[in-house]
Amino acid sequence: MAAAAALARELLDAARAPGFAEWQLGVRRRIHQHPELAFQEHRTSALVRAELDALGVAYAWPVARTGVVATIAGPGSAGAGPVFALRADMDALPIQVRDCALLSFNFWIRSPELAGCSMHCLIELVSSGGCKFASQYREGIKINFRLLL
Repeated sequence: MAAAAALARELLDAARAPGFAEWQLGVRRRIHQHPELAFQEHRTSALVRAELDALGVAYAWPVARTGVVATIAGPGSAGAGPVFALRADMDALPIQVRDCALLSFNFWIRSPELAGCSMHCLIELVSSGGCKFASQYREGIKINFRLLL
């Protein structure tokens, strides 16, 4: 129980670290500067693969044209056993962005006829952060972690 509490505290502290938040914000902004429709996410897929390469995370690509499936298996899982998966959409929606307080990020979108909406943003942040944490703490993972993009 004490070990679990210590790990939880360590993860929370890592999530609050300025470098982590800056990294996540950078990924989010790069994705949203160039939104792409479903099955046309070539730039986004390349960005995701570059981030996974930087983290040292193995992945399969292409999946359904532009998709990526990343896998992190800790030494305790040996590639078998339970799988925890996070799924995230990479595609934008064909929505024209207009000045709106709810869309505070629209000042840097390069394609105003396409938009990533708030749920996409949330999913991207959770999945990219989860992948980064899983890669950093892979030695303690006893399951397989998959990111489906």
